[in-house]
Amino acid sequence: MSGDLLETLHRAQPKPWRAEDLRDDTQWVRPLSDTERQGLLKGLASFRASGVALDQATGSDFLFEHVEDLVKDVHAQLRQQFGLMVLKRFPVEGLSEADVKALYWGLTNYLGVLRPQGKNSALMNHVKNVGGVYRAAGGRGYNTNAELDFHVDFSDYVGLLCIQDAKSGGISRICSSRRIVEDMQQQAPELVDALMQP
Repeated sequence: MSGDLLETLHRAQPKPWRAEDLRDDTQWVRPLSDTERQGLLKGLASFRASGVALDQATGSDFLFEHVEDLVKDVHAQLRQQFGLMVLKRFPVEGLSEADVKALYWGLTNYLGVLRPQGKNSALMNHVKNVGGVYRAAGGRGYNTNAELDFHVDFSDYVGLLCIQDAKSGGISRICSSRRIVEDMQQQAPELVDALMQP
């Protein structure tokens, strides 16, 4: 691999960060403009009119308007900045749950290709306590009221959309895996070697 390509790939990774970095630099919080919100709703209307089943829909079935900067900002933040982004003012007010799901499906298809996760191979799941058991064989955290351990989802991007705040709990915690590896490299490099094994 050429040095230029390696440098480009290195630049296309999120920066390692600590909690204080996120407190001091809030570029990872991105409110949607009124124009972007309206552009998303127009795309939702075009999808509704198309008659395409949601599970068959791609980004081209949602004729979103004025979302180019939004998509560019999300990719830049996820690939080159902190590796996370919170979108504020996502237009869910007054929409049915089916429309919220469709709108989110459409936008995520603008950001990449949806891939299944979990044993049921679903492309989208509800994060809701339905009595599941997290610490059991085959247990999944998203359908329980358990506090989840830090973990890695095996995909380029993971998205969550909150349409109803929990009465209690429901707090998301994240950390920078790149920062963890850098700290391990300084404090216990032999663990980094083990970590990089298949």
